[in-house]
Amino acid sequence: MFYTDTTPNAQNANTQFLGAIQNEVIFSENGGLKTQPISLSLSGNQANQVIRYTIDGSTPNEQSLTYNGTINISENTSVRARIYAPNYLPSKTGTESYILGANHNIDIMLLSVKPGDFFDDDYGIYVFGPEGTYSYDIPYFGANFWEDWERPIHFSFYENNSDESAKFNAGVRIFGGWSRGQNGQRSLAFYARGQYGDSKFEHSFFDNVTYDNFEAFVLRNSGQDWLRSSMKDIMLTSLLRGSELALENYIC
Repeated sequence: MFYTDTTPNAQNANTQFLGAIQNEVIFSENGGLKTQPISLSLSGNQANQVIRYTIDGSTPNEQSLTYNGTINISENTSVRARIYAPNYLPSKTGTESYILGANHNIDIMLLSVKPGDFFDDDYGIYVFGPEGTYSYDIPYFGANFWEDWERPIHFSFYENNSDESAKFNAGVRIFGGWSRGQNGQRSLAFYARGQYGDSKFEHSFFDNVTYDNFEAFVLRNSGQDWLRSSMKDIMLTSLLRGSELALENYIC
């Protein structure tokens, strides 16, 4: 028998499963930039299994939409899907994100997250939170974005003018000091942890380093340079290249 929660030195939970579904959802279309609407098909389930999916960034559960046919996508959409069967743990969550009609000449990172994990007043990490729970003066101490909260997230990374891409499940937190309260755009720190499925980010994100696995990285709002040049820190840290000192790398 299988269980969702461990209970060391205690009675097993009442809910038990015969096993876990090993097959995974197959998407008919890979994610990324698309020039026109697409008709998406999902497969990979067996006769006694159903696919459930979401289009709001959240992880599918037993109450999510049941896949019964083509999903027509005509706007920016993140599709997340899992395979379910009675008395079995569901499959891993498959995720593909689609951006329609955009024209970018830089690398792209697409984020899929349960909306409330970012924007709910009570538990969203990106917002101020309930009225009266935080200071109304910059940097708004007591606001949700000052809490050390971590939420699950999926991200996909697409390299410009290349077929190279990478997809990972991770944990995400608000990052930074004063800038998290002063700037409207907040920095995000991503953490590879086994509980999310990926214990390393194995991809060559940076051109100037020889290794290709990372435990964490930051999508940074450029700190006090936000809405200004957004390149000051990159320029200054680049001066140390070749010095054999530790320095930040970057993609921009």
